[in-house]
Amino acid sequence: MTPGSNSQAQCDTRLREIEDRLRLLDHLAHLPVAAGSPSELEEYERQVMRTTEQLAGLITGEILQASLASETVEHEVERLVDASAKPLKKDGMQGVSVRTASGVTVRITTVYYRRKGQRGTHRRLPGLYAGVVVLGIYAHCTPAL
Repeated sequence: MTPGSNSQAQCDTRLREIEDRLRLLDHLAHLPVAAGSPSELEEYERQVMRTTEQLAGLITGEILQASLASETVEHEVERLVDASAKPLKKDGMQGVSVRTASGVTVRITTVYYRRKGQRGTHRRLPGLYAGVVVLGIYAHCTPAL
């Protein structure tokens, strides 16, 4: 599987999960029976909250992936890489886990940059996911988190 097809597969999976969460929310919104006790109401409310939080995280993941592919972000990534104190080069597409404000962790695919001249070394020097930095994601957390 190529990096591009891996990214598309992640996108397709997220879209299916979004559709599943939307169906579940629709089902929850149209339950024919009202809560008969405080514990039933509490469980119903918790289930709605979990589902909406998951939905928010999945939608945020889609927005992140689309943003990484946008011309604006790509232009800012080029500027960041060019301004780096140490020369950087592309090291291919890699998956990154990002925690959203809703508490859901999503996996996105982006280009990893590493220092030039690392070939043949046993120790991997630090690089960066420039697109993630441009979007304000630090320590694998979205800016809202």
